[in-house]
Amino acid sequence: MAQESSRPRIGEGRIGSSLCAAIGVLSVAAVLCLRYPAFLTTPELRVHYDVELLRLTLAIAMVVGAWLGVIGIVLGGLRLSAAIGLSALFLAMLLGGPYVPTPDFLQPRFYLGLDWLVLDLFFTGAAFVLLEMGLPAGAAGAGAAQPGLEARSRLFRRQPFADRRLPGGLDPFCP
Repeated sequence: MAQESSRPRIGEGRIGSSLCAAIGVLSVAAVLCLRYPAFLTTPELRVHYDVELLRLTLAIAMVVGAWLGVIGIVLGGLRLSAAIGLSALFLAMLLGGPYVPTPDFLQPRFYLGLDWLVLDLFFTGAAFVLLEMGLPAGAAGAGAAQPGLEARSRLFRRQPFADRRLPGGLDPFCP
């Protein structure tokens, strides 16, 4: 279990298993958006989509996700995450996969906007993964003191009553 808290490295299977789970869940959401566009997509964004490019991207992502899940299981990574991802990819294929037929529809008054959520989760996740790779949070080591930690902790120490008063003898905590 001590290994689970360490930073994941390439070749352990943990990165692939986690990516498989994320791709699997996003694939199910994307297939649902293709299957029920009237209720799950945003009309303002729908006019800008190239549906064939989205279908091709979804197909490639599903193949890569399945490959990462199998590799994650073989390497002994997070098997539960890989199983969730592979199950979600299987469900996405059962729902029609990337080439599910899109029905003709009239736009209802209300819609959910799941397409915006999928795109937002994907791009936000990619941005934070890249930021964490470039600026790791635990780079100084788990036991090492962070610079400025002592100065920050001094700000939150309990101060004597006389030190809390503002100049002129005003107490900020009394009305």
